[in-house]
Amino acid sequence: MQIPFSKNFDKYPIAELCTRINNLYYILQKLQDIENLIKTKISTILGITETEFNKTTKTLIEPIRRMKNQIDDQFLANTIRWMSAKIVLHDLKPHLIDKLYIYKPEDNRIKDTLLKFDPILERMVGTLQQDSAIDLILKNLFTDFIISFEKVVFEGGENRFFTNDSGFILSDISMVKNFFMALDENGNCRGISRQFANNGFYQFELILSNLFNLDTDQLINTFKKINSKKSNLKNNNPIFSKENIFKILNHRNEKSAKKFCKKYY
Repeated sequence: MQIPFSKNFDKYPIAELCTRINNLYYILQKLQDIENLIKTKISTILGITETEFNKTTKTLIEPIRRMKNQIDDQFLANTIRWMSAKIVLHDLKPHLIDKLYIYKPEDNRIKDTLLKFDPILERMVGTLQQDSAIDLILKNLFTDFIISFEKVVFEGGENRFFTNDSGFILSDISMVKNFFMALDENGNCRGISRQFANNGFYQFELILSNLFNLDTDQLINTFKKINSKKSNLKNNNPIFSKENIFKILNHRNEKSAKKFCKKYY
């Protein structure tokens, strides 16, 4: 999944986007009220049950349902998706995409990014009026966080190099999951569910645990084995792919890694 980019991220503040989302939910509720009113009135006049109403007078409320679906599936979902991208890709860019793990990975951790993100999230949650809207935006934000996180680690540019750094990156991932789950004093999730958090980072954590700490020679040999037509290594474990190994080697500041990457790509 790609994060949508827009030159208009500066144009719409978060408060305005939250107001739009609240207005869309208000319209949805009013349309539902109209649908319920039609059902009640017609059922009373004709003396029929709701099931009979749905069978015999479906055309009366079908336009309302189509309008509700359009608002829900297009306008509301796209606004939430766009706002999430604005926050992660634009508002947090100096702290997440630009700064995280830059130069000395151990000195530029995720904690600083989350400290910058916390007041943004607090204002947004305080403005949105529907719990379902908050749930959707949290899930979108978490997904965009994962995408950006992986981009930083695997496509971080010439100023990011990693060697045996999976320990603190896994620790940062755990911090991100706890942040979005917003655990209460009893360990219950007030934000996204524990399952959603664990599933989101699952593949990334497997790569970090199984590949990231392999030395360069081991990675190169594994790549060559996978490249062999006789190898079933990738089929046995999908994280052992040439693409994943190359992404790791590409950010090794070693001559053998640089030479290998130039040779194969």
